[in-house]
Amino acid sequence: MRKKKNRVCFLAGAIVLSVSMLATGCGNTRTTAATAAAETAAETAASSGKTSAAGTEASSQTVTVRSDGTDLSTVYDKADLNDTWDSAATEIKMSGNAAEIKGSGAAYQNGKVKITKAGTYVLSGELTDGQIEIDAEKEAVVHIVLNGVKVTSSASAAFYATKNAKKVIVTLAPGTVNELADAKEYTYENTDDEEPDAALFVKNDLTFNGSGTLKITANSRAIHTKDSLVILGGSYEISSADDCFNGKDSISVEGGLFDLTVTDTKTGKGMTSRGDVKLYGGAMNIEDCNEGLEGLTVQIYAGNFYIKAEDDGINAREKTDDTAVTEQSKMKDNTKCLIMIAGGLVQIDARGDSLDSNGELEIKGGEIYLSGPTSKGDGTLDFNGTGTISGGTLIGAGSTGMVQTFGNDSTQNNITIYYDNTIAADTEIKIMDSDGNEIASWTPPKQYQCVQISSPDLKTGETYTVTAGTDTQTVTISGVNNTVGTQQGGRGGQGQGGPGGGQGGGPGGGQGGGQGGPGGKDGKSGNNSADKNGSSSGTDAGSENMQGQPPQGGPGMDNRDGGPGNGNPPGQDMPAGNPASDTESSSAAQTESGTGE
Repeated sequence: MRKKKNRVCFLAGAIVLSVSMLATGCGNTRTTAATAAAETAAETAASSGKTSAAGTEASSQTVTVRSDGTDLSTVYDKADLNDTWDSAATEIKMSGNAAEIKGSGAAYQNGKVKITKAGTYVLSGELTDGQIEIDAEKEAVVHIVLNGVKVTSSASAAFYATKNAKKVIVTLAPGTVNELADAKEYTYENTDDEEPDAALFVKNDLTFNGSGTLKITANSRAIHTKDSLVILGGSYEISSADDCFNGKDSISVEGGLFDLTVTDTKTGKGMTSRGDVKLYGGAMNIEDCNEGLEGLTVQIYAGNFYIKAEDDGINAREKTDDTAVTEQSKMKDNTKCLIMIAGGLVQIDARGDSLDSNGELEIKGGEIYLSGPTSKGDGTLDFNGTGTISGGTLIGAGSTGMVQTFGNDSTQNNITIYYDNTIAADTEIKIMDSDGNEIASWTPPKQYQCVQISSPDLKTGETYTVTAGTDTQTVTISGVNNTVGTQQGGRGGQGQGGPGGGQGGGPGGGQGGGQGGPGGKDGKSGNNSADKNGSSSGTDAGSENMQGQPPQGGPGMDNRDGGPGNGNPPGQDMPAGNPASDTESSSAAQTESGTGE
């Protein structure tokens, strides 16, 4: 009898699954673009009789308890969790170019609703060309209830909080739709000013709660806080020229429904921070962006996330203002950087790297489906430090040029398959055990030539069949990393060369680059082989401006059995077929040989 397990497919712009889904409900009765993807997914999940991967329901309601049972009153201030108000609140009813105010702490003048005191303010109505401005006393906590507002500015941000207050809390009132739109060009009092730079701009800590909807049309960023951003609930429909959410110090998402689109995919991010981005729940659809999630660390514990990115799907990097930082220094291992996925459902369709960490990559759980690059210069997985997997289901499909695999210190088995020919887009990948039981299946939306699979159901000593359309491959699990086929150029797994061999490669260095084939970044390609003895040799018929030879005797890639290389000290991740400028060797001398720029 055949038993089916995980089955997932992409549908552009929405999450359509017949695997366990997160989104099975909504806190209010309206149907919006942000809830549509979650509701569609919920219907599919219900029809398949499956439950959430995270064990929770996605909702726009304010979250008070995490899926792991954590009481959020022990994590956040009481004020953050408060999405109610009473008759003592100041009421502000806007109409055209006027506002009626009942209560203290606020005034209307010259198109601005200006709030100057701590307290709760309930706003409703439309301000046709103006701004909500918060300029409260130092250490003030200002609670703004958006109770059906529409604010448009032709000169600046629609919502602006100066740096004096301690915190701004925005409650999206139940059953309401609230709209903000900023200016196409901002007008500043001083020519040197660069702020505000978002439709909703706050220089303080910013918290969102409630179950209503916030719609933002932004000609710059949509939401930007210069401190920390916390999202506890709400529904968000955002179309932004630049970042949808920018929380300078950190971002924490506990729940909510998100439909995010970036119109300038060369720069705009779905969510970005210089600090930690931590996702504990919610249903997020990032349809177009440069990068989906970006931070010093990106940590996913639960939730449902679909990302379609022009560059990287998820990127962990250290943001710096140092313009002298070189591309080579960016490629070095930065132990501060981390992508960690411990739960939830993550689907990524990226033209660049699906998961890109300038430091470490840790997969501990969840369901992860990665449609990686079709170019040779990026990888489905890209990490400069260590990459480990200890739980969860992961299927990645992409090109062969820059493949990295998990390290041998992983505790969960992996399969990497290199195909001789490119597999067409929308061709299902299916993994079966020897009894015909389906372990997992997934349909990548783009073409691929390499598949990476990891599942807790891949047992050592057992034999599995992997089909991709008419192609069938059989592999017997002999250890953590198991390889079928030969990589066509590029770098292999988390190879470390030197005595004893590197991590992440197949036996005998099967993923160390194979024989020739184009590989490399930025128009640089060549033929290279890295053997199990740790030596590296080859010729580079460079394309575009780069010609020359890779350094001889570099560290062996995926050299599990081999000895040291014949020259440079052992190091990590030397991309086969790339010039030395694209290597990540620990050799002190990283030089470029050959002619041309």
